[in-house]
This record gives sequence, structure tokens and C-alpha cells, in this order.
Amino acid sequence: MFVHVPKTAGTSFRKAASQSKKIVHVLCDYGKDNATTTSEINDAAHYSNDTLSIELVLKNHENYILTGHFPVDRYKRFFYPYEIGIFIRDPVDRVLSNYYHKQRNEQFTGSIEEFIQTNAADNLQLKQFGDLAPQYFGFIGISDKYDESIALVNALYSIDLEVLELNLNPEKKSSNYEINDNIAQTIVELNCKETELYKTASKLFQSRLSFKKVKCSLYGSWQFENEFKISGRAYRAYSNIPVKLKLQIDGKLVASATASIYNPIPCDVKQPLEGYIGFQFDIRELATKTGTITISAADTNEPLFNLEH
Repeated sequence: MFVHVPKTAGTSFRKAASQSKKIVHVLCDYGKDNATTTSEINDAAHYSNDTLSIELVLKNHENYILTGHFPVDRYKRFFYPYEIGIFIRDPVDRVLSNYYHKQRNEQFTGSIEEFIQTNAADNLQLKQFGDLAPQYFGFIGISDKYDESIALVNALYSIDLEVLELNLNPEKKSSNYEINDNIAQTIVELNCKETELYKTASKLFQSRLSFKKVKCSLYGSWQFENEFKISGRAYRAYSNIPVKLKLQIDGKLVASATASIYNPIPCDVKQPLEGYIGFQFDIRELATKTGTITISAADTNEPLFNLEH
């Protein structure tokens, strides 16, 4: 499932998927009765609007991608977390790109000052994530690093997407929009949560890019359950083998665990290993130590990120 956030390179991604020799079907949901929405999806999601109808449509297809302008919550229950992807963009650039796109298509005739006060400019990317934390997504692409993002997608899913650049602003002269500093600051202030999301996603992207050659990529996250206990979940894409983890403080190994208990951080997605992907670390004896805590895969050193960052 690929969540297409407007003006984040989603059109290029969808077209590349349609040209792939390994993706057989591109199913679309761009809204009820939209010309781009696949008729089966339109009937199941917008008319029947029940889980069974949607599930039957998806089961009738193999090697498919489902994409469109929908929040992840609409379809996440039908996918494992590593099967869910999204592109995001620097919030200021995305708002400006959306503004100029709507002006070109005569969908908005007001000023940029007026546009940034509308719902279309209000944390739109954040809303598409629903209640699914970035660490749950199998793939988060960065629009400004589109070539690297496509390389990461191809490595994760063993597919053959080409780098396309479609639906661009023909009048844009450089990679970034030139804008009054006051307007840029206002956009940041109005989209402060989305700005934090973008920082987290960028950090995840860089880490996953570093480990893109690892077979069956690592996913998951951890959190402090209380001052004496860390809990989390960890799993590998397309793998049935529990992940072995190590906890380090300032680079020194202090504990090990296997992610094989029931997931202590549940979410409404399909659970790998039937949900037995959880782990815990008792840090009572370590609580007096100070330093940076890191949790990573014992075999590859791929990091798990703190769910709160």
C-alpha cells in the first residue's frame, strides 16, 4: 500500500509502478467516483464500505500496489507494516508546491497568505499518517531525495521502478521555492507537528538507506515503559525468524533479548509472526548509569528507533 500525499512525488511513483514488469496491478483510490479510482475499489470502499468487500478485492489480485489520496488508516488492517509506504516532503516546500499547483489548475485564486490558513496547508502529511507512527512504515521516501528513495523501494521489495519526474511545476526554476521569510516561518509554525514528523522520517530514511543491502530489512521501535523497563517490537520484512537484539549504553553491550513475546505496542495492522514480535529489557540495575541507550539487531547492527523520537 502506497499512501499518495499530494505534491510529494506520488504521481511519478504511481506511473513508475504502472510501467513495472513486476507489478501486475496498480489499484487506485483517489476518492469516490474519481476517474483515476479503480472501479473495484470504488465499489468496495465507497459503496459497500465494509471490510469483507475490500478484502475480497485485494485477495483477487497478486503482485499489486494500492495507492491514492487516502489516510493510511483506511486500509492499514489489510497489510503488514513493512508493506506500507509513503513519500513525504519538507512541509514548507509541500505547502508552496500545493499552492502553485492549485493556482495553475484554477482551484485556488487567493494569495499565498490566504492559502496557508486553509485545511490544504494544515499538517496534511501528518494527517495521512493517522495513528500509525513513522517507525511502523515499511518505506518512507523523501521527495527531495527521489532517486535514492526509488533505489530503496526497489531493494526492499525486489521490484524495478524507474525514476520518473511527473506533475512538476513547469515554471519552477530551482529545487526550492523562493519565498518571503515571514511566510516560511508562518508555515513552519502552523505545521510544527508535521515538521517534527519530517525530521523523524528523514532520520529513518537515512538509516534504512545505509542498510538497504541487508536482506529482510529490520523494523520496529522501542519506548520506556517506566523508569525501569524498556519495551518494544522488532521484526524483519518477509521473515518468520524472531529478531535477536542488543542493548548498548554509550556503545557498550549491557543486555540482549529476542523479540518473541506478544507485541506490547499494538496497532491496527497485520502482525508479523502472529504478533509475537515484542521484547522487554529490565534496566533496573542499569538505571544508575548515564549515557546514550541504543537498541539494534545483534547480527547487522541495524538500529531500532525510540518511538518518542
